[in-house]
Amino acid sequence: MKYLIKSVLYLVVFAAHSGCTEHQTTSKQVENKIRESLAIGDPQSDIESFMESHNIGFTYDDFMSRYQGIIRDPSSFKPKGYHSMVIHIYVDDSQAFERAEVRDSYTLL
Repeated sequence: MKYLIKSVLYLVVFAAHSGCTEHQTTSKQVENKIRESLAIGDPQSDIESFMESHNIGFTYDDFMSRYQGIIRDPSSFKPKGYHSMVIHIYVDDSQAFERAEVRDSYTLL
């Protein structure tokens, strides 16, 4: 039991020291950045400019009328590869901004 308590204590200290949550970008932060940068009715060029200026790889899905982007590994914490943020930016018939959704996606591998 004594070793278990010590192990847990070491893990907590290591996590606090490594700053694993300090430098992590959250989906809420990305959502807020989109809200600050894009307004309803903004044209396609503004949407694409936003995605490019934030280094977000994206495609346009004509069937769903939305841009799809992904931010892989938003955390500085290791191991990498288990967390991504999926961004959907919905547009109207003239491809003007309507709304955005940002979701966290996790994998085991």
